Amino acid sequence: MYPKNCFYQDILKEDVFMKLCPKADDIWFWAMAVLNDVKINVVEGNIRRIETSFMDFGEVGQLYDDNQKQNDILLKNILDAYPKLREQIRFDSSEYWESRYKSYVNNSTTHDLSVRGGGQLIGASGAGSYNNLAVFKAEILNAFVKEHSVQNVLEFGCGDGNQLKLAKYPYYVGLDVSKTAIECNVKQFANDTTKQFYVVGDYDFRGKEAELSLSLDVIYHLIQDEVFEDYMHNLFESSSCFVGIYASNKEEPYNSHVKHRKFSAWIEQNAKEWKLYRFIPNKYPFNEKNPNHTSFADFYFYKKDQ
Repeated sequence: MYPKNCFYQDILKEDVFMKLCPKADDIWFWAMAVLNDVKINVVEGNIRRIETSFMDFGEVGQLYDDNQKQNDILLKNILDAYPKLREQIRFDSSEYWESRYKSYVNNSTTHDLSVRGGGQLIGASGAGSYNNLAVFKAEILNAFVKEHSVQNVLEFGCGDGNQLKLAKYPYYVGLDVSKTAIECNVKQFANDTTKQFYVVGDYDFRGKEAELSLSLDVIYHLIQDEVFEDYMHNLFESSSCFVGIYASNKEEPYNSHVKHRKFSAWIEQNAKEWKLYRFIPNKYPFNEKNPNHTSFADFYFYKKDQ
């Protein structure tokens, strides 16, 4: 099934697998490949069900439910067991999000990004774009746009589009690093002429300043420092008046795809013509016992000195 010598020598050690990451063979395959300096590529449309498989395909959804929020624990188990793995990991935020959005499309019966298994209304963009958190963000943003008569909005990281369903913007452009997310949004809002979507690398910023540029639940996902730098420059250089940021504002590593950053310090050093105009604390501050309905992000609106 796999090329010879593709995986690390421990790949078939069932006792090690069951000890470190039971119910997570995808993580196990990934780790064994990385340890052998091999990258796994998912070939779409090349998966077939093996009728003699030990897996009960009718219980796949239950398996997803049982394993929710365990990935970080399982990753830690493997990293502790194989210290060399830490040295070989090269996290790419763009690759992570493209893979994440694509997995939601491939596992959805409707081929969209809005709902994942177990009946929970939380899609590919995560809990912050759904339910009470999405409503809170929409209330703040819609009120701000109305108060300042903002006519055009540019968002860096539009995600799966669920948050946008609640938005009331005269004109909107959404950018994302994920081609899959953009394709889904183009289809989802096909009949709305006030909205356009582009892969960020394909968008021509020249002469297209927005009155309000937005970053919602994105900054703390920018693990690589160089990606963070480019993102912040684009965010502020693309606006003529306001920048709205919804994020944490502290320096602290969190997990494999979250790195809290003191972005206000970057602004003070690199965008000195921008001043904090309004701070709005989260209506639902983070509670580790209720992570899907609380958040460590707050609103920070910056205004450019004219």
